[in-house]
Amino acid sequence: MKVAILGTWHVHTKEYTTGVLNNPNAEVAVVWDNDAERGKKFADEMNLPFNADLDAVLGDESIDSVVICTATCDHPEIMMKVTAAKKNIFTEKVLTIDPKDAEKVAEAVKASGKVFTISYPHRTFPTLRAVKALMDSGKLGRVTYARVRNVHNGSSANWLPPHFYDKAQCGGGAMIDLGSHPMYTLYWLLGEPKSITSTFTQVTNRGVEDNAVSVIEFADGKIRVQPVHAGSERHGRRCDGTRRQRTVGRQGNRRQVGRP
Repeated sequence: MKVAILGTWHVHTKEYTTGVLNNPNAEVAVVWDNDAERGKKFADEMNLPFNADLDAVLGDESIDSVVICTATCDHPEIMMKVTAAKKNIFTEKVLTIDPKDAEKVAEAVKASGKVFTISYPHRTFPTLRAVKALMDSGKLGRVTYARVRNVHNGSSANWLPPHFYDKAQCGGGAMIDLGSHPMYTLYWLLGEPKSITSTFTQVTNRGVEDNAVSVIEFADGKIRVQPVHAGSERHGRRCDGTRRQRTVGRQGNRRQVGRP
């Protein structure tokens, strides 16, 4: 399988590219970026070819799939072109900034008949899959409360690139970036929300929120709390039921499931 890397804007571009390179059944055919200087620099670092012509890349019938790591604001245009070219897609989250664009992309993906994958890695975590199994089994009883705290120290340690604070490119700050993970995870665990109330603040004063919390109400009375912060390193997940409670914590790279 030949893969094109579309965009080198995202902080996970190298991680995804390395993943393709380490897959014996895949190869990176080319790198493209709408910022030619940035894209060529990345391609040279990875010893890969660079092509500044997106139409030429998508017109290459030997390329089966693409990895999309462009700015979020560019996702709709890029994805519509990729689906028209009938390529499989792996894309960074979030899908789009505007929900209407997301609906258009979804329709185009379905019409293309190709494989589509968005980066929702938390749903693959063994600990969270174990929590999902416990909830489905009924061993927790009726779930009434869930809390997921997703954080990193990207702002306080100053390792996030400056464009991650550009609202026009990203759509927001910590909540749309870090917060997307607990949003899709707890939608998976708890279902459709009834209402969401959020508070966003800035600690490092970079123009977008780096400290935020959402309180989410569900129709059957469940409450979910979702704090996110780009200046900390301690993650945590908790799910309370009428019979039992489960917590999931991270110690370094280890994740643990516990109970009272």
